[in-house]
Amino acid sequence: MYWIPRFYRSVAFKLEKDHAYAKYGVWWVKEKRVPYNLVSEVRLRHGPLQRSLGLACVDIYTPATGAVRPELTFFQLDSDEAEKVASELRFRVGILSSKERRVIEEEILEELKSIKRILESLVRKEG
Repeated sequence: MYWIPRFYRSVAFKLEKDHAYAKYGVWWVKEKRVPYNLVSEVRLRHGPLQRSLGLACVDIYTPATGAVRPELTFFQLDSDEAEKVASELRFRVGILSSKERRVIEEEILEELKSIKRILESLVRKEG
């Protein structure tokens, strides 16, 4: 009963200017920094017990660890806060959601179509 509150008071998670940061531990303090340019994937994870308690984890993966285990985990965050953290982290890393990717793809397609129309009109003028 003594150790658990001390452990959770020791936990500190931050999204800093150029890296994600975590520090936690009572006797053995762990401190990790993961630069945004090394992040390959960000996952939001919550099991049945976490969902019932309104908690979630944000897992941060790098190519060094692969998809086997995360390099860094922001654990037991409030579900809403975890979604905000994951979204902000994806934004800082440059990982687009499927909706954002779709919008950009549509903009690129429209730009390509307009370029095609211009080129076709130039060909007609020359011919």
